[in-house]
Amino acid sequence: MQQQSAPTPVPLYTSTTSHASVPTLTTSPRACPENNQLDIEKIEQGADMRTTVMIKNIPNKMTDKELLEFINNVCPRRIDFLYLRMDFKNGCNVGYAFVNFIGVQDLLMFAKAKLNEKWNMYSSEKILQMSYANYQGKEALVEKFKNSCIMDEREEWRPKIFYSEPGPNQGLPEEFPKPTHIRRKERSSFNRGALFLSSQHQGAERRLRRVHNGSKSHANAGSLR
Repeated sequence: MQQQSAPTPVPLYTSTTSHASVPTLTTSPRACPENNQLDIEKIEQGADMRTTVMIKNIPNKMTDKELLEFINNVCPRRIDFLYLRMDFKNGCNVGYAFVNFIGVQDLLMFAKAKLNEKWNMYSSEKILQMSYANYQGKEALVEKFKNSCIMDEREEWRPKIFYSEPGPNQGLPEEFPKPTHIRRKERSSFNRGALFLSSQHQGAERRLRRVHNGSKSHANAGSLR
């Protein structure tokens, strides 16, 4: 009997980058490689000290301020990076965010309280899930985003950082560093294409359209006379 050849293996995960300009920190929010899976027992044993996670299944109407408040209700002022990924067309989030906890015990506290629990917001039945991001730590995250054109978007759509060091400012908003590679940022902006204009460009475009339409109206009125 002729032996059948083995089927071609199917990839376990794929990238979810929707356009080239916005950095993607990990794999698909619906599947992650085994080494990115969050294991509470390993954290408790000190076998996993990572602090940057992807929080998944976020209700789409949730804002970054609401997500920050949600986290602060469990471990107040214990994160130093937050980026809620947005859909630039409809202004809603796309269901996941990247968060760096100041310490691994802060991550453990949040995971124990919220992992596999319902959000109980916006009548959502979604269950909170978490996995590790490929980029770990505040410094790596800042380096990843500071030269991205996402920093030209609306303030509420941009990544946020917070003071990490112990003291009265810990966990409070910190100014995001300025870009260090202007050409890289220009390339990032160019690669976005016309489908993802920044909010500033969209506003300018709308104003130009109104002026243009007004000129056409005056011209048509003149021709009727």
